[in-house]
Amino acid sequence: EGASPNAKVGQDPAIVIAAHRGHLKILRLLREAGANIEAMNGSGATAIMWAAYTGRTECVRDLINAGCDLNVADQTDGSTALIFASRWGHRDSVRLLIEADADTDPTDSSGKSALQLATAFGHTAIIDLLRLQRRQDLHALEARLAERLAPGDAGLVLRGHLLEARLERRADRVLAPGRRRPRLAALLLLLRRHGGGAQRGAG
Repeated sequence: EGASPNAKVGQDPAIVIAAHRGHLKILRLLREAGANIEAMNGSGATAIMWAAYTGRTECVRDLINAGCDLNVADQTDGSTALIFASRWGHRDSVRLLIEADADTDPTDSSGKSALQLATAFGHTAIIDLLRLQRRQDLHALEARLAERLAPGDAGLVLRGHLLEARLERRADRVLAPGRRRPRLAALLLLLRRHGGGAQRGAG
């Protein structure tokens, strides 16, 4: 009888080791044999986290296409795949994760977001990617609000929020990246009050 695709080496599932080391063919063979792509190693990290951490871009792509959870947090320090890739400067992995709609908001156990870590370690290309995504998220929220709010007083409320967003975007060059959260929270709250969810890309 053959070995299980979910076999472990010590505390590490084989699929996590394959992703960590960039063994794409082995990763695919394990998946096709039924390996659990959400399996965690002894420190609570999944295959997508390790692929992102080590910059194994093709493994990241394969796991995204397989439908793995992009936003699960490492059980040791709370990092997601996007946080790991941003912290360690793996631009192509960051790009793939953003294109796959990974959440850019989460923070690790120290309260640092992907953007804050990329900024701290000087990963300019990643900073640009994350800031572009931020602007796109805000524009999408503003557009959804504009569709739902009625003319008159409600329109004045909307224009006030849009002005606040524009002013904060200008201040973004000197303020900590974490300042995004209050603005988005206000926009999301207003959107919910006027009907509809606020998931990125929703119709």
